Amino acid sequence: MQGLPRHTPTVSLTELVDRVVHASYGELTSLANALPGQPEPDRRRELARFLHVTKQRLARLGAIAEWAPVQRRAQISVTCGDMLGQLAQHDAAFTDGADRLFALHSQLAWAKAPLYDLPGALDVLCRGRYTDMPHAAFEEVKNAPKAAAAREGAPKTEAQVAEEAKQQRAKEDREKRFNAEIRGRLLEVEAGVATGGTKPRAMKVWEISRGQAIVGVPGEYRAVLTLGGPPPLPPPPPEPAEGEEPPPPPPPPPPPPLGGWLVERIEILVGERDVDTDETRRFELSAQETRVLSERSTARMAGMSPPPPAPPERVEGGAQSLNGLHYVCHGAALKLAAAAVMEQSKRLASGSAKRWTGGGIRTEPIKNDAAATKFGGGKGVRMWFWIPERSAGHGTGTQLAGVGVGSVEAVAATTAAVDAAVAAGTLPRVDVVYTAADENDSSSGVIAATAAVPASDASPAPAPAAGKDGEAATSPPEVETTELTFDTATVDVRRLLEDGMRAAATARLNAALKAVAKPCKQAGLTVTFDPDAVNDLGENEDGWGIARRPAIVANLGASGNYVVSISCSKRSGKLSLCGAGGLVSPAVAAAAAARLLKSGVDAIQPLLEKMRRAAFERDLRDAIAAEGMRPHETPRAILASDDVWPSDLAERPLAALVPISPSSGGLYVGVFVGSEDEKGKPGKTSFALIQTKRPNAASKPRVVSCAALDATSGSILPSKKRKAGDTGAAQGTAKTYEAFDVVHAARVVKLAVEKETVTAQRTAAAAWLKRRATRFGDSRLVGGDAAASGLSCPVIAFTVKDATAELELRGADGVYIVVRALGPFEGCAVAKEKENEGEPAPAGASGGGAASAETEKDGSAVVTAAYPASEFAVGAALADAYRTIASLAFARAMKGTSSSLTVEIEPFSVVIARGKGKDATRARVGWVGAPGPGGRLIAAAAGAQGSMTPETEAALSEAARAGDVDAFARALEGAGK
Repeated sequence: MQGLPRHTPTVSLTELVDRVVHASYGELTSLANALPGQPEPDRRRELARFLHVTKQRLARLGAIAEWAPVQRRAQISVTCGDMLGQLAQHDAAFTDGADRLFALHSQLAWAKAPLYDLPGALDVLCRGRYTDMPHAAFEEVKNAPKAAAAREGAPKTEAQVAEEAKQQRAKEDREKRFNAEIRGRLLEVEAGVATGGTKPRAMKVWEISRGQAIVGVPGEYRAVLTLGGPPPLPPPPPEPAEGEEPPPPPPPPPPPPLGGWLVERIEILVGERDVDTDETRRFELSAQETRVLSERSTARMAGMSPPPPAPPERVEGGAQSLNGLHYVCHGAALKLAAAAVMEQSKRLASGSAKRWTGGGIRTEPIKNDAAATKFGGGKGVRMWFWIPERSAGHGTGTQLAGVGVGSVEAVAATTAAVDAAVAAGTLPRVDVVYTAADENDSSSGVIAATAAVPASDASPAPAPAAGKDGEAATSPPEVETTELTFDTATVDVRRLLEDGMRAAATARLNAALKAVAKPCKQAGLTVTFDPDAVNDLGENEDGWGIARRPAIVANLGASGNYVVSISCSKRSGKLSLCGAGGLVSPAVAAAAAARLLKSGVDAIQPLLEKMRRAAFERDLRDAIAAEGMRPHETPRAILASDDVWPSDLAERPLAALVPISPSSGGLYVGVFVGSEDEKGKPGKTSFALIQTKRPNAASKPRVVSCAALDATSGSILPSKKRKAGDTGAAQGTAKTYEAFDVVHAARVVKLAVEKETVTAQRTAAAAWLKRRATRFGDSRLVGGDAAASGLSCPVIAFTVKDATAELELRGADGVYIVVRALGPFEGCAVAKEKENEGEPAPAGASGGGAASAETEKDGSAVVTAAYPASEFAVGAALADAYRTIASLAFARAMKGTSSSLTVEIEPFSVVIARGKGKDATRARVGWVGAPGPGGRLIAAAAGAQGSMTPETEAALSEAARAGDVDAFARALEGAGK
């Protein structure tokens, strides 16, 4: 399963959390700026709405965070999605193969020579009539009672079985003769020698079997033909010239041996896609309508007028054969499709369509319009889209520029400017024109859809000034027309509008690309036009979702894997920025989109340069992450915005910010990369060690100091170089951001992080102790030999009560802490490993550490603990030290209460026992909670399960919490009685 191609889009949980946090923070910032000055009820309502939205986001995020890691659910879901995608590809391949094989089978079937009915032909030539047909009809009537008896369950005799076999053979023989005759007639139609002309170009023959032929037009109709219909009428003789007598009529041709064409049934294939549910349904005909269509088609194929209830028709020119069938069925299909177009367009314009997301549209019926003559001169509907924003006012109802046209508008509030823009032709539109079929032209009859786009620049043209009586004062602009595909099988006006929007967007984006191509090339940006771009991120910035749409595309990053596109909004037609959410934070992406919306084409080049810089920073962060570090996704948003940087760093923007573990120390390694010239060439690169401090837990960290780092080794620059003016900046050599050596920069950052890990541990420990008002000493080696001085690593030492603690900072090897009780600890012993398996185990070290306790020769107790390097190693070591000190202080106080009590020291607790051996009553006392007022001492039974009642444990815990050693001793003595 690991080798499956990736079909399922995924997102990391870290990025998801970052997006949720920044989205909430951005909304909170906007809310904080907007609320001052508003009434109190409005402020409360907005705050309640923000809290509700944020709560919902965090609840969904929490549900995802709890669901994803359990039993690898997220991984299983992604694998299942990849499997479904792969199976869908296989299904498409098998379907395509089956379709090709069926098409090949049909072609091979047509390649066979027809089997002509030679006995029937000889019968007609010799006797002048076809004797088999009356005989077959007589046999059918003669065998009717026998067939009825067989259906009733009567036993069949041998004669009946033989008769049925004979009838079956006769039926099969009849079907073979019919099949051969049908093939022959269809070949004559293909050759153009049959009565009624050639087969219509759109008509296809799907199947010939069982004496029937299935013909029709895909997406319009399907008809089942057989023989036995009325004989075709011959064409009328030509009219004689003036003054000449008409020639004698020619003898009538012999009737066809098996009769004329007969239409058994007709199925309409025209359908529509519901604008509310997106479901596709086919138009169903009633039995009466199907019968009338069949009779009309049969009559036209023979050149006759249809029988009632169909109205009489005059058919000129004799039999029309398959052209008559196509005329009737094609016309009925087009009428149904045209009615569906009219109904859907009204629903879209009225705003009642639930599945339409393309904004307001305006419709108008086309009646004898001069422009419609170009597309066939029929009737239809005209739909304007990308209507400008309407200002409040009284609508014009069904008025278009002061003229009543019966139009419907999606927005009630309209203005005269919109009416004038529509009348002047400055808004794009889609024209759907219906042309009725002509009985003398089998290729006539069509529903043509055309997109009409004003030949203007990339931005929507302003409404022209209105002249007298509301008419446009200027001539209509030139219009570029694009033919659209109209599918009668699934009539969908929304699809036509979307195709029209794509045509309009193509014109606007091509104009925009022409305007920005030269400045983008000068800036080193490569932009292309993609007519079928897809927004893979699924952010839906332009309203198109994952559907294809034209866009100006820029592939950014070292490998070109970051795609930023500029398309036209589906709702308004204005320029929209897509794909920026994959490079920058949601707030920055929203600001860039707003700038593009406001400035239009002029903002394209600056935005793309900004996105290229963001792609470079993303490549740099990815390279740093590949080295095993976790850079911030939004480095400039982490620090306070009003921080003042040194002059050498202020010239270069912060490209990456990597926290040094532990992050509570407030140390970061920053990478600053500047721009050399207007072409976007990377300039000088600087590395700096940044120390920050938070004024409070809810504020952003503020920069306290910056130390320049060497651009090769990652070490802090010596004082001599700093005094000489060396800032450690490396001169930029890459010609473009894409050619920048991000791998080297990531390695320098890694070296700096490794070298400054001890510094981060020291600042984290100092901050931890300062918050608890604990005085401490900081010892570190400054020059000299570490082995000779006996100080192998920096040490932070502090004293609390009667114990001292020394925290050794070992960098990548973690931290090591030693807690030593001051003075001899008489009468105390180190607790041994529990002998009884039923006894509870003592508390262990936090953060994955390992601890041990021992007593020295002078009788003092010593507890040591080692912690591996991690984010919380320093805090875990200091918290465990406080636990140990509290336990030792309680043990020292307990020694003066009673000589019958013994004390055993554990790394983070003490065991107070009364008695000896297995009969002793043992209680373990340890610290729980945070160091300081938030924690307390508690006591629990240290012996076998059931050796102490819950009431006794509660009394011991209360005495330990209050520090009342006498009460503790009395409670422990009472527990042993």
